[in-house]
Amino acid sequence: MKYNERFTSNLNQVDFSGKHLFIGIDMHKRNWVVTVRTRDLQLKTFSMDPFPEVLEILLDREYGGGIFHLVYEAGCFGYGTYDYFQEKGLDIIVTPPNRLYRENSGVKTDKRDSRGLALFLSKGLLKKVVVPSKSVRELRQILRIRDKQKKRKRQIQQEIRGMLLFLNYSIRSKNWSKSMLCELKGLRFCEEGLNIAFKSLLEEYEFYSEKLIQSNCLIRQTSQQLGRSYPCIDKITAIRGIGDLSGFRLAMHLFDRRDRFIDSDKLVHYLGLTPREHSSGEKRRKGKTGHCGNPELRASIIQIAWQSVRWDPVLLDKFDRVYSNSGIKQKAIVAVARKLMVKLYTVIQKNKGYQVGLAA
Repeated sequence: MKYNERFTSNLNQVDFSGKHLFIGIDMHKRNWVVTVRTRDLQLKTFSMDPFPEVLEILLDREYGGGIFHLVYEAGCFGYGTYDYFQEKGLDIIVTPPNRLYRENSGVKTDKRDSRGLALFLSKGLLKKVVVPSKSVRELRQILRIRDKQKKRKRQIQQEIRGMLLFLNYSIRSKNWSKSMLCELKGLRFCEEGLNIAFKSLLEEYEFYSEKLIQSNCLIRQTSQQLGRSYPCIDKITAIRGIGDLSGFRLAMHLFDRRDRFIDSDKLVHYLGLTPREHSSGEKRRKGKTGHCGNPELRASIIQIAWQSVRWDPVLLDKFDRVYSNSGIKQKAIVAVARKLMVKLYTVIQKNKGYQVGLAA
């Protein structure tokens, strides 16, 4: 620590004009830990208030004239810092934390993380996130709110079924419908307190059911209004079996930028549709697909694949071949989903319509 303080006192005597400086930022809510280094030498590690404006002032004051390259990990703090420095014309990237190399030493501190980011950035070893535009980020939040509403609705359904099973109450209706809801409202328990609590639970279920309907309508309207700004939405929804909701989800998460995936292999790997493989010599071992990407997005694609396999002979042929070899329908439909996304990637990249019966 004394060495850093003594070294810092001499920074003002050094001319950094034209020198490439690499800055690793370990972000937290109350403070940032920042490391500044050249390609071969670590200059300084310090803690500061969590504001990009403050960091800009510090860099200009102590390293004036330097060429700055900044990096921080993707996470709950979003891309506000990225937007700020991008507008200032500085080179900044956001890196996925699961792609970082971390030593298994049992020691983890903010300083070590910050220094690691700066070091890997200086060596060109970091992968960068393709940052969506501010508009796309906000549109994605609509989907997240809708998904949370759907999740809470499903949780309430499970809570009600579990409660009735535990208390040995049976109802005639098997599926969730208006008749089942009426039957649930007519149930009476021995304890009046439980009747009040159960009524509150049913009201919560009706609330989220109504909000889910409103969110679905909002997404459909938004999808139709964004046709000019995002022409990929119209191309996706024009495909049989893909509605406004699924098309909006695919467009916002996968095709908002043409450079998001350099090829279709990167796309299907991101979606978790590529089987794992561990091969050595003559031995080849293939396992289950990974769990990368957005789980709601992957589930939506699997649902689309079940629809598409019924009318596209190429996808049906793929399903039959995989199913005949494995005997597992789930494995076959994942293979269909992978082929479907390759075809969809080609449609978007080449700006052409989807052709039934044509292999990707």
